[in-house]
Amino acid sequence: MEEENQKWMEYFVIISDAMSNVFKESSERHIGMDELAEGDNAIHFFHAMANAVPTHIFNKITKGSTNFMEFNHIANRLCFQFMTKKEDRT
Repeated sequence: MEEENQKWMEYFVIISDAMSNVFKESSERHIGMDELAEGDNAIHFFHAMANAVPTHIFNKITKGSTNFMEFNHIANRLCFQFMTKKEDRT
């Protein structure tokens, strides 16, 4: 594994583990699959998980006021950055 990928993969494991706790019935912040299957709840869940929470955390870290669309642009740039080979970026 490339050294540059090690850190984000380390963060992935930590964040993924923390987020998966929401699906454990023993969690005080449990969200059940039955609830997500109701109405538009899955859409609201994915919006919160993919847009609202990352934007909120980004703004906390940077002390910024980025909105969902602006953060989506940042996330798209990060996708491109991490999907291209290092040689292609230099």
